[in-house]
Amino acid sequence: MTIAGATGVFSSEPQRRRILLDAAHEAAADWILAIDPDERLERGTAERIGQLTGDYRRMAWGFRLRELYSPTEYRVDGLWAEKFQYRLFRAYDPAKYRPEDLHGLWYPPDLGFKARNSGLNLYHLKMMEPKRRIARRNLYHHLDPKGLLQDVGYDYLADEAGAVFEQIPPGRDYHPPHVDDGGLWMAVPAGATIGGPDHIP
Repeated sequence: MTIAGATGVFSSEPQRRRILLDAAHEAAADWILAIDPDERLERGTAERIGQLTGDYRRMAWGFRLRELYSPTEYRVDGLWAEKFQYRLFRAYDPAKYRPEDLHGLWYPPDLGFKARNSGLNLYHLKMMEPKRRIARRNLYHHLDPKGLLQDVGYDYLADEAGAVFEQIPPGRDYHPPHVDDGGLWMAVPAGATIGGPDHIP
């Protein structure tokens, strides 16, 4: 991987995060809500955000990560039902950020953050399209070819065997609505097969 802002295909996730943490610190932010462009929070977050950020302790609020397979349904079998992300947390000195290469927390685990469940959903849109599921698997194989950063590996991202889905409950939808542009939404490693079953060795 290359540094954030590089002209190459990939940039460093930890360095991108550090840039955002620095910007929040310079803006004297009290709280940080870390959301990717291909993610949506459920509508109820807007009503709860004041309550969640009203605590002056060093808190980190978690969201149930829902991998959408259509604009209205997400996958719930196996590990898909267990995905959880802590994305709303009190701002801290970014000099204390000690990142992992991939899949790490946005805050250091030894800074005394109290991790709590917000009871809210975070919807991930990228998994809706089969071509993006395959591309996502291939990209992670490229970035972590030996699977050192995630024990379960990455093949599961494109495996639909035994898939079980649930509809987004009434009143828990997201905004803005999903409008697909047909793009891939990610970089393509050289030599990768996006439309087929093969992954990068």
